Amino acid sequence: MLTIKELDAKNEEERKKFIRLYKAYEKELREIGADIPEWSKEDEFTFARIKNDSDYVYFENDKGEYVGFANLGTNSNTFSSLKGEVYIQDFCILKKYRRKGYGTEAIKLIQKKYKTFSLYVYKKNDTAVKFWGKMFDGYEDKTKTVGIRCNNGFVFHYFVK
Repeated sequence: MLTIKELDAKNEEERKKFIRLYKAYEKELREIGADIPEWSKEDEFTFARIKNDSDYVYFENDKGEYVGFANLGTNSNTFSSLKGEVYIQDFCILKKYRRKGYGTEAIKLIQKKYKTFSLYVYKKNDTAVKFWGKMFDGYEDKTKTVGIRCNNGFVFHYFVK
């Protein structure tokens, strides 16, 4: 069972644990060939981004382990807003926790709060392409309505319930 928690970047222990999780995510992206800018590899950049961004949520299992996170993509504490729409900027379940239902459970926790989702999916990441297709089965794909946009191998999607 997962719980979803907003990152408290002022809590040093929580922030350090989260930064390790984020660095593992970037490493996994590089392994599949995603173009991660050199400047994002800097600890100072990651620290500043996490310290100043209230949109990160993380998923913790019943053993207290951080299994993944999401950046919900605004600067206004999106997870606790009632707008009904969210941009999933980053989503990660670490490799060692995959294929155990955590990703599905994490998205369902987010789907309880929002009806409209937008995200970019790295088109060479077959696992992610299949995962997002499964997660938004039953949603209307409005991607063509807003215009298909690509950015460095990432494809934009827009789903409405």
